[in-house]
Amino acid sequence: MKKGNILTLTVILLSIKAMMLAGNTIPATMQETTPSTAPNTAEQTNITVITIKTDDVAVKYLQSVYTLAKNTTYNITFINTQTLAHNVVIAENRTVETEEDAVEKPGDILIGPSGNDLTATGPGQWSILWTTPAEDTIVVFFCSFPGHFAAGMRGYFKIGNPPDDLIPKWAQGGLIPGFGALMSLLVLIPVSGFILKKRKE
Repeated sequence: MKKGNILTLTVILLSIKAMMLAGNTIPATMQETTPSTAPNTAEQTNITVITIKTDDVAVKYLQSVYTLAKNTTYNITFINTQTLAHNVVIAENRTVETEEDAVEKPGDILIGPSGNDLTATGPGQWSILWTTPAEDTIVVFFCSFPGHFAAGMRGYFKIGNPPDDLIPKWAQGGLIPGFGALMSLLVLIPVSGFILKKRKE
């Protein structure tokens, strides 16, 4: 066989092979894909969000009482709309009746900056997952920054159907009318001066 014929035959065979390979190729837009097996976490978890939000001006939470189910996981979200620093401390295993009690202790759950951080400022937003106790009870939450509890920044979770005698005394009335507003002013005045001083520096 002549050299030119061999070359021509080789080219023809390579062309046929290329056409066969092309015939087995499926365009990308038509290729079958395997469905994702990743779980839909939003549907699986189905966790209720409980939002604790500050008042825009006063040193208090907009809502102070929440009724929750026993032994249930919640997303507790704290939103601070003020320039003044605040937090939420959940005191699950103890009573909190006075300003002296309203400090962070071992076993407490902190949401937001520590009340011991006097350089902290707002605003901000923080979230945690918290599972409520399995028994009927009252769980107090409060702001641990100095003076904020006394000003009225406190509340409680009503877990299940607890007896009324577990409700904190400060939530049963008895404070002098306007006392909370007065304490808010006493807290805001020195802190506002501190923030202005920091900004000037």
